[in-house]
Amino acid sequence: MSVKKGDVAPEISGTDLVTNSSWSLKAQAMADVLLAFTPLTDSVVAGVHGPALVEIWNALGGKADPPFKMAVISGYKALGGSPPKEKPEDATEVKAAIKKFQITFPVVSSPESHKKYTMPDVIGPTFYCLHWHPEDKAYKVGTLYTGFKLADTKQTIKALLDFLYSCGVNKNAVDSIGGSPDPKPFMLAALGTMLLPVILQFIGGVTADGGGWGITPGGKKIPFPPWDPLHTLGPAGHDALIGLTVAALAGNISDPVFRGQVRKAGVLAVKAAVDQLEKTS
Repeated sequence: MSVKKGDVAPEISGTDLVTNSSWSLKAQAMADVLLAFTPLTDSVVAGVHGPALVEIWNALGGKADPPFKMAVISGYKALGGSPPKEKPEDATEVKAAIKKFQITFPVVSSPESHKKYTMPDVIGPTFYCLHWHPEDKAYKVGTLYTGFKLADTKQTIKALLDFLYSCGVNKNAVDSIGGSPDPKPFMLAALGTMLLPVILQFIGGVTADGGGWGITPGGKKIPFPPWDPLHTLGPAGHDALIGLTVAALAGNISDPVFRGQVRKAGVLAVKAAVDQLEKTS
């Protein structure tokens, strides 16, 4: 059974074939981590994923907030067939791929981790975005994606950026990667009419005190809770409630970038409300 969203991420340890030193997941604590279970010894897959991952690392390594780290976990590559078969990756071949793609981030040889994370029910490239939870002193799976379609490097970079952005990895000082526009940190003004109608559908019917209904981008009618529980906190309490609801309803949006932007709009509303409450307390 592979590791799923929300699970505590099993520990990974092995040899980093880039530096020939030991590497462990627990040593990355406090950073967001992208784990790429993609075979560098498969010339077809690696020919696309290798350059894409290098571009992502060059752009985000040391420039993201919270800190961002990345590692390819080397273990097995698929051979196809029914039932699917796989074979261990050869370390010499992996090192040749590291040299070919000029990889500077960790490539960790850990076949056992492949078994923990992706086999037997997943055969093929799998990407995990992990968040550190200090209260549990553990990494948990924020999002995962199995089987990025093979396309050109630019499309793969865009897919990986969308994946990381939906996971909450924010980027600073990066205008473009591989010719693909970089999803900017959320700014309401920059979204114009694309986002505002969606938010108005969420909150337009509940600007009065008594609660009401909201409509998701897919047309689903959802009840809003009444203002009563936060009535004593005044308008700021109302804004906080609406912001939380918008952030929660963002999960109904299928597009990962837009979903992340709407969620951030809700979070920003909550933060602004909290700031206002602090000023008036």
